[in-house]
Amino acid sequence: MKRSLLTLSLLGILAASPALAICEDAGANVTYKECVRDQAAAADAELQAVLPLIYGEIFQRDFMSIELRQLWASRMREGQRAFEAFREIDCIEATSFEWWGGSGAGGAASLCQYDKTVARTRDLVSRFQLEASVAPIATGDAP
Repeated sequence: MKRSLLTLSLLGILAASPALAICEDAGANVTYKECVRDQAAAADAELQAVLPLIYGEIFQRDFMSIELRQLWASRMREGQRAFEAFREIDCIEATSFEWWGGSGAGGAASLCQYDKTVARTRDLVSRFQLEASVAPIATGDAP
């Protein structure tokens, strides 16, 4: 009974992912997994495109000394590296255990990467007020 509830809960969480909506017409399981993997890669490319804009914003804050702006940018880089390490461990390594290493593990890992990357990008875009500067995240939904 517990396993069934866990499975239903997990399916409910995964069903909420925008990547699922984008890839729902992909067809076969292999094609679907490729679609989700491609969406995760596209989300990461968007995040990587936002990062230089953020560093630019930091250095435009001329009310702070250059030393403080350098420290701020350094902390942002550290935070990004920590995010990427967390995403890797949580999505690639931990998720496979949740799926018992089964055939759904790869797709679940890509969904996890996609969701965390989109959330990180949205967070940074919002914090640095970059909405007008970057293209909307390709999720098919409004932010």
